[in-house]
Amino acid sequence: MLKKIVKLASRLDEIGLTKEADYLDQVIKKIAEEGMVIKHTVIAGEVFSKIVEAFGDPKYSLKDQIELNKKDNPSFNPDKLQIGQQILLYVPPEFETN
Repeated sequence: MLKKIVKLASRLDEIGLTKEADYLDQVIKKIAEEGMVIKHTVIAGEVFSKIVEAFGDPKYSLKDQIELNKKDNPSFNPDKLQIGQQILLYVPPEFETN
């Protein structure tokens, strides 16, 4: 996904939309500094630690991933996920979304 944003910023610069390109440059910098966060919808049988293992950015620990969710939802409990619940995940910058 990050590659697509970089490509778009470059293209905007080429066609003279420098304000827009500068904004995307700020987004890219923020992703590089803070990590990229996505929302994941829990499906039947998923366990938080396995979701993190499958999709999470390895530079963030399981504890970091839990803390991210607790910032958003103080009552978050990784041991009591519900089907359809949305959780937040730090993912690698190269993570592709549909």
